[in-house]
Amino acid sequence: MTTSDSITKKELVDQFESLKNKNNFELRIFDEGSNHDQKLFKDGGCTFTYKNQIYGSCDGVLFNKKNIIGIEMTDALNRGSSGSAQVQRFHHVLGAVKNGYIGIYYLRKGKHNIRPDLYGMAYNVSKINEGKYLVTDNLEIIRQLVEFSKDETKLKKFIDGYMESMKDKFEEYFQNRYQSNWKNYFNQRSTLEKKDFICKYQANGYRQFTEGKYRGGHLALGEMYLGKYLFADILNNKKKLYIFFPRLEKNELELLKKRSKTNKELNLLLNEKNVHIKTIDDLKNLPNNLKSQMMSLKLKNLNIKPYKNTYKQGINDIFNLIKNDKIFFK
Repeated sequence: MTTSDSITKKELVDQFESLKNKNNFELRIFDEGSNHDQKLFKDGGCTFTYKNQIYGSCDGVLFNKKNIIGIEMTDALNRGSSGSAQVQRFHHVLGAVKNGYIGIYYLRKGKHNIRPDLYGMAYNVSKINEGKYLVTDNLEIIRQLVEFSKDETKLKKFIDGYMESMKDKFEEYFQNRYQSNWKNYFNQRSTLEKKDFICKYQANGYRQFTEGKYRGGHLALGEMYLGKYLFADILNNKKKLYIFFPRLEKNELELLKKRSKTNKELNLLLNEKNVHIKTIDDLKNLPNNLKSQMMSLKLKNLNIKPYKNTYKQGINDIFNLIKNDKIFFK
């Protein structure tokens, strides 16, 4: 079967080669299976670092003397993803954006639509960084950026217009789905708001982070950025973002911190400003039966019954206790 990477990389190469005037741009892209993209951009690769944090490698980079465009691509919309798989690649071009460059996250058109909250995340990232983050399902954007790059005023106008279009897409979705009310959003999206923090929970246990087949680091990182870049009170540091893992114990978190030295996703997750990782051991006054319930699910597949229902009931009970100030995060 043709892989997602080979499909999208061929599209990018074809799009670039079709440009009549490349405006001195070069395309750096490596064949599928190569590890050269993991080298830093300055060393000939497609990976960007910011403040000693290494972000995910891009699939390709367009660049000339004045402009750098990091590009991440996926065929997830054709491969059964209407949800988390779209978000878990969000960080791949984030390093480029934080460095003041343009980042493009291309999701090839398919059976599903782009998650509208990706547009909101990208818009907010672009507001607080010099670089700009563009989410698209059309690689024609490459042609437009290369053409407008000849004139800084035209390039800025195009990007500003694209930013507004992303904002409009998110706000339309937010109005239709949640009546533009964050309380409605939180109630439907595994999220709890308190006076000093906003808490999202994640089902990952220790093995989901340490066994590659689960891709737990990518999934957790995507969900963390979803909270970090959608919630205004987190962006403005008015509240803290708690990422709560009810199947993870404190000693296991300490082991993960040691692994973070060689794991990019863990390193980003554990070192993001204003983000705090919480385990089951960080809950004060948690009833023993609820802790035992969560610990009994540590190695279970939560996608099947009865474990799915047991987990859902347990996390709902925990969130209700936190909401009613019966238990607290330490």
